[in-house]
Amino acid sequence: MLIFVQIMNAFLRIIFSFIFLLISYLLSGQSSVNECFLKYTTDRKNPLNKYIFEKSESAWKKNDSAVLYVLENNTNNALHFINESEQLNSNDTLLRYLNLGLKGIIFYRKDNYKKSLKLLNKSINFFNTQKKTFIKVFSLALFYQFKGRNLSDMGFFSSAVNSYLTSNIYFNDFDSKSKIYENYKFIGRVYQKNNVNNKHINAFAEENYKIALKGFKSLRKDDEVAWMYLVLSDFYTSQNKTKTALRYQDSCFVSAKKMRNKELIAISLNNFGEIFMKENKLSLANRYFMKAIKRYKKIRNVKNLQVSYYNLSELNYKRIKFSVAELFIDSAIYSAVETANNTLLLKSYLLKKNILEKEQKNVTNLFNEYIILSDKMKEEQQSNMIFFYQEYFQSQKLKEKNTNLQLVNKKQTNRLNLTIVISGIVFLIFILSIAIFQFFRKKKEAKLNEKLQRLHMQSVQAQLYPHLLFNIISAAGSVIFKEKREVAYDFLVKMSQLMRKALEDSKKLYKTLEQEIEFVKNYLEIQKIRFPERFIYHIYIDKTVDLSIQVPQMIIQTYVENAVKYGLEPLKKGGILRIKISNELNSITISVEDNGIGIEAAKKLSRSGTGNGLKIMNEIYAVHNKKNKNQIVFNLIDLYGDGKKGTLSRIQIKQ
Repeated sequence: MLIFVQIMNAFLRIIFSFIFLLISYLLSGQSSVNECFLKYTTDRKNPLNKYIFEKSESAWKKNDSAVLYVLENNTNNALHFINESEQLNSNDTLLRYLNLGLKGIIFYRKDNYKKSLKLLNKSINFFNTQKKTFIKVFSLALFYQFKGRNLSDMGFFSSAVNSYLTSNIYFNDFDSKSKIYENYKFIGRVYQKNNVNNKHINAFAEENYKIALKGFKSLRKDDEVAWMYLVLSDFYTSQNKTKTALRYQDSCFVSAKKMRNKELIAISLNNFGEIFMKENKLSLANRYFMKAIKRYKKIRNVKNLQVSYYNLSELNYKRIKFSVAELFIDSAIYSAVETANNTLLLKSYLLKKNILEKEQKNVTNLFNEYIILSDKMKEEQQSNMIFFYQEYFQSQKLKEKNTNLQLVNKKQTNRLNLTIVISGIVFLIFILSIAIFQFFRKKKEAKLNEKLQRLHMQSVQAQLYPHLLFNIISAAGSVIFKEKREVAYDFLVKMSQLMRKALEDSKKLYKTLEQEIEFVKNYLEIQKIRFPERFIYHIYIDKTVDLSIQVPQMIIQTYVENAVKYGLEPLKKGGILRIKISNELNSITISVEDNGIGIEAAKKLSRSGTGNGLKIMNEIYAVHNKKNKNQIVFNLIDLYGDGKKGTLSRIQIKQ
């Protein structure tokens, strides 16, 4: 019933959305259709990952592929599809500026921050002048995020934070919580880079990191949670809070092993080494750095490998093993030159200078290289500063120019929006009325069907108890006929207790498995009084079986009765009855097995009784299986043949 209502609601929602979009299109043109598309995509979970531009042109299809490859960090394929998109349609301004922003992201990932920021600013300035559509919101959310990353890497921390916060405003428009928490992580990183010695700024960094961690946990993003553990470990290591750092690093390492993330495992090992080096546990730190290097080489991660080389050099410098330290710092310098990692190269030159001085070697050439590189990085930073302010003033002029145009457009759109809202409200009331009527009608039908099934099951089960009572009274007559007074008295006492329990439970459809087993035990004790030497019984219950589950009445008792009456009673002695309850393949299996005369032999004998027990139980199972998910399957097996004898009744209750 609930599923039907949900399907009905979804269907009505689609109809409403379509009509609403059609009205909007007729009244206000294509741009308003995009407005409505934005409105209804906000209800989806993380629509960024389901991003599709509903356009038929080949150029836009190529652009779709480019967007996906950019999000997956596959820059080569992304650039290929961007170029193809531009060749197919170079006149579409919207497409051109979208591709421009995507190129900006690609240049950022290639560490070309100037080019990246220039392209992103052009794209952002264009989309800020457009009406609010899904394309605009998506583009600004993504491009502001990467603008923040550019500014952070270039050292413009306050501007980077503003860009991330602006990005979050747009990500919030289509409920992309994952990206919002990702921006909180980036903001924390900006504060951490800004000033490691300022307590207030570090408190801001810690707060943003913890918001991101809590958010990713709520979304069950295990990979993001693992990386946040790593980020927090790095943060606390930089604050010399090694115990807290070690706790987060342990959590990161456990998560990385669980996900089999080889890169994260290697980084974790390196971070363990850094923490232990902070604690001056140099032997332990050395062991972890060596493990990290081995892992980095295996996965060919050169960028992180050079960091471990630097760490090992610094560690051996502390251990006064200068020759070993020199070997590792040379490896770090060689790798940093190859990857153009000037920041690490500068640190490595400084450390090597200290090592050579301790070894009393000439450091003149090395120190000159250090000075040249340092001056070069300062020039780049100053150049970045000039470039940043140029871009800033250009964007401010463009904003002022477009302000007047936006004010004129706003008045026109307000009138159209009012018409759309009134039409939508009227239509929504109509649709809601239909939906409410359908909901209550279906709910009433479901209740009626459930009541009919329950009445049918009660009527079927009511036939079962006379069947049981008939068998017990017949057995009592047999004992009295044999004139064994004490045995007969004991038998009648136990029989009255069993009948009382049967009558008490007769109005119930279900009882617990434990209650059913207890009832069967009482019944078998009565039969043992009748046939003290004819048979014995054993009950095996697996410890893992949940005895509190609800089962239909008489689910075991019926087959135990048949086993005693038709299988074991004709024997003079040596009868065995086995009842086994166990967990098997997501189901509880109940087996009732006897070594009696078997099904075919029992048919040939003329025995008293109604013979309706199995038919009644099969009807109960049919009603139960229509109503419940935990289906019941019954099989009756004749064991005669291959040296075996007897009958096996098997009941499977699927979970």
